[in-house]
Amino acid sequence: MQQQTCPVCHFPMGECGWMVWRGQEGPDGKGNYRKRGEAVPCRHNEAMIDSMLAALCGLSAQEQRIGLEDFWQLPGREKAVDAARRMQSAWSGMLGLHGGTGTGKTRLMMALVNAARGARMSATYMTLPGLLDRLRDAYNPDSPVDSADLFGRLCRARVLAIDEADKHSPTAWAQEKWADLVDNRYRSAHSNATLIAFNDKELVPGYVLSRLKQHSLVELTCGDLRPKLRQLAANESAGDMPF
Repeated sequence: MQQQTCPVCHFPMGECGWMVWRGQEGPDGKGNYRKRGEAVPCRHNEAMIDSMLAALCGLSAQEQRIGLEDFWQLPGREKAVDAARRMQSAWSGMLGLHGGTGTGKTRLMMALVNAARGARMSATYMTLPGLLDRLRDAYNPDSPVDSADLFGRLCRARVLAIDEADKHSPTAWAQEKWADLVDNRYRSAHSNATLIAFNDKELVPGYVLSRLKQHSLVELTCGDLRPKLRQLAANESAGDMPF
């Protein structure tokens, strides 16, 4: 297959319109922190990049419309809103969200993933059980995805949001992969952003909590909002939205 080139600058394109950063590691002068060898967007291929980012984000078409402005500032959510704003301003570090069912953890993570996409950064939302299932499936010889390549992409993602971190099967293999991923994300926290959400802190390994506490670990105490929001969605004929 002939390699694509940008129709404007004729620079050879990588996957889905991205180029490889060949400059030095550090700020690029446009508010972005770049690492040598990192895939960066060609400014002439915005439509192609938007399509790729939508495919990579892990969200449905409905979920891709969730924005930070939709995250209501109800009592018990103030700290989470402040933490989300700090994350959006820097797109680095780690943010842990925990609290009961229906408090808005999932919605806030999806909103941040969408905000990152809007800033033309690769961002992915996954549940931890789903992430581990994909890694496990990639070991199958017939899998179109190489396990090492998939794990590497998870480690390098500019923004990675992992939900249900307290709901995976605690097998030795799963614990090892989860620990490796958290450690990789922790060591690259100066240039990547990691979001981790869960209900029960007691079911989350200590090494995860320790790393989150060094950055930001926020509890949402507003209680289950699903009944109220479900009624609002019904009144507006907007359908149910994830929380």
